[in-house]
Amino acid sequence: MWMRMGRRGMGLFDGVVGQPLATAILTNALDKGAAHAYLLAGPRGVGKTEAALAFAAALLCPEHGCDCCEACRRARAGVHLDLDILAPEGSFIRVDEIREIRKDAAHRPFEAAVRVYLILEADTMNDVAANAFLRTLEEPPSHVRFILVTSNPERLLPTIVSRCQRV
Repeated sequence: MWMRMGRRGMGLFDGVVGQPLATAILTNALDKGAAHAYLLAGPRGVGKTEAALAFAAALLCPEHGCDCCEACRRARAGVHLDLDILAPEGSFIRVDEIREIRKDAAHRPFEAAVRVYLILEADTMNDVAANAFLRTLEEPPSHVRFILVTSNPERLLPTIVSRCQRV
């Protein structure tokens, strides 16, 4: 049986099992207007990355998360033109990668209303990278949304955490 939840199908967060509060926060953000940055934190294996990709898909979807259009499919697969996924290469996310995000974020989206930057294992930013990211996070362009994912939020700069909606 197919049901509707707001404008989105129930399938949007189906892969996020046992996290009703997290999915409710993200669904509410989609209904009321998303903040510029979200921090998805929790132990490994709870569905943070799945939730982040679903949320990114909804942000990039012309229907705000229908979970069945081409934009949703490409975003969930990590290949949407307006979705950039950053993960550490080796042990750290380096400052050059953060500087590239800062330059890239200045450009308008290619096809969606926003550009989404998904930063996996965000706690692996070294100190220089974290400070560079903080500058971008403090004054983001209006068309940019950040989703940070971590199992170790205590390793992030407190100023980064304070500028994100925590989920």
